Amino acid sequence: MPLKGKIAYFKRAIKTIWLRQMPYGLVSLAFLNPWPSPEVLLHRQLFCRGIPKAPRLIVFLINIGLWLRWVLFFAWREARRYVGLYGSDVASRDGKSRVRQLMECLWLALAHCVHPQAYYHYRLYRCCARNTHWSYVNNSELVSYHRRNANSEYADLQRGLLSHKYVFGERMRQQGVSVAESKLLPKGTTYSQLSLNPVTSYFLKPDRGSQSIGAFRLDFNDCGNPMLRYFSDTVLSEGTAVDLIDRYFGDVDYLLQPLYENDGGFSVLDCGSDEVIVLRIITWRIGQEISPYCAYLEIPVVIDGVKKGYLFAQVNTDSGKVLQGSLELSAVYRSELVDSFKTRLKGFIVPRWRECLANNILAHRQFSELETVAWDNVVTSERALILEGNSGWSVELPQMFCGGLVARALD
Repeated sequence: MPLKGKIAYFKRAIKTIWLRQMPYGLVSLAFLNPWPSPEVLLHRQLFCRGIPKAPRLIVFLINIGLWLRWVLFFAWREARRYVGLYGSDVASRDGKSRVRQLMECLWLALAHCVHPQAYYHYRLYRCCARNTHWSYVNNSELVSYHRRNANSEYADLQRGLLSHKYVFGERMRQQGVSVAESKLLPKGTTYSQLSLNPVTSYFLKPDRGSQSIGAFRLDFNDCGNPMLRYFSDTVLSEGTAVDLIDRYFGDVDYLLQPLYENDGGFSVLDCGSDEVIVLRIITWRIGQEISPYCAYLEIPVVIDGVKKGYLFAQVNTDSGKVLQGSLELSAVYRSELVDSFKTRLKGFIVPRWRECLANNILAHRQFSELETVAWDNVVTSERALILEGNSGWSVELPQMFCGGLVARALD
């Protein structure tokens, strides 16, 4: 790697560490126990393994600084913030005072480096949930957890293929997997070079992007001029849109895709958004068999004409039926909206569920070294399509819906 590239890499690494709140993995008093439970032992194995290819001693030294910053500042701030967000609801529903919640949050945060967010998202405040924080993989262990399941040079190559969306799509099509159509726009492409139909809408995203960063919808006004729209519904038009598109294209390779629409069966879930409902299915490999671990819908929500975010609803992986009660597990919106969607989802079965699941399993069979993959799908009136696959998927929502991953990791 040239010296300039090494300096840029070093700067990015320093920035990432500086912005990080928590150590890499849990730092727990329980790790001092010479006879730990299997759950504690697993978390101890994940400690200091969050930076790929970095010597563990280096990660340990970095963790000392991150841990001190966490216990001296961030743990206190985050505990206070999350008790402020959820404390009153828990107090009225479960009868546990805000002071008690704060003390328990701080104990988990200071003694085990468990984030206060996990205390509420995994319902650790319930008496029956005492000590069950060991059952969950924490966000601070995310990278080390996924690499523990697939830690080889060939697994790295397969992760790279998943992250390279265009090549991934081409390879999958060759194997009979249904994936979204896309055209590769090499870095340096300009808007003027595109051949676009002004009566059609498009979707563009970085070829190697993640978390929708740099992704946008492209429409055209009555004069045929471009209108760029983000997921937040922010709209830029004409010259401003063209300048920004050219700037994006000048930085990285982009993918140009059709703007897909959901199957008509999803109309009951329409909330005034023109964004598609995405179906995420997480598959995992058990021996030679591949089966679904968890599935859920990501439903875009519009309130009073303004895009507010998403509701998440778990899907039964045996039947494709949406579980109404799952809406409450991740809801951060007013209860009347959740109640409305619970009514809409009564008896709702995901259209083309069997087709979509079989397509995801077929895709996973092409990645022999990866134990788990999360697939984002769009179900259209014609077929179910994979938008992309993710080997480093976030563990929070799946564990809220389907239980902790630690027991699965110990099998």
